[in-house]
Amino acid sequence: MLHVIVTADDFGLDLAINEAVEQAFCGGLLTAASLMVGQPAARDAVERARRLPGFRVGLHVTLTGARPVLDPALVPDLVDASGRLGTRLPALGMRLAVSGAARRQAEAEIRAQFPKEVAEPLPTADGVMVAVVEKREPPDPAHAEANRASLDERVLRGKRTIIFYEWLRERRRVAGVEPPVAS
Repeated sequence: MLHVIVTADDFGLDLAINEAVEQAFCGGLLTAASLMVGQPAARDAVERARRLPGFRVGLHVTLTGARPVLDPALVPDLVDASGRLGTRLPALGMRLAVSGAARRQAEAEIRAQFPKEVAEPLPTADGVMVAVVEKREPPDPAHAEANRASLDERVLRGKRTIIFYEWLRERRRVAGVEPPVAS
């Protein structure tokens, strides 16, 4: 039997998005949404999710194009002059690749976005990290370090891949060479 999971993105970013997500779930179009913690309508999104039995909420970790959860002064390498997270993913990738301070700030921001009730993040086949928000027992400390090392390696591999493909895309653009179209 085939099961389809349809997930809405950016839940909590805006009241209009939250309303659309709720309507889509109630209309049978959605099964889940990814919550942007710390964004303007996050509290409203959580309240809506609690009213909707069976509605699954995951975590949308945000390092670009939004407000940081931490004070902008704590993540100066990630924010612009207005205190918002930058909007250019390739620039963020390069910053993370070359700056230990930026990597530490990104880790702190990501950890701040994870509520205590969040399960371990799981990578998907396309490199996206998914974490389901649910009540659960704390992880076994005996396995925590091994899990953290494994996650760190997968995240680093994903970052390297993103940086490489962004670099390659830019080189192709500069050279005027278009990538082959998949058929």
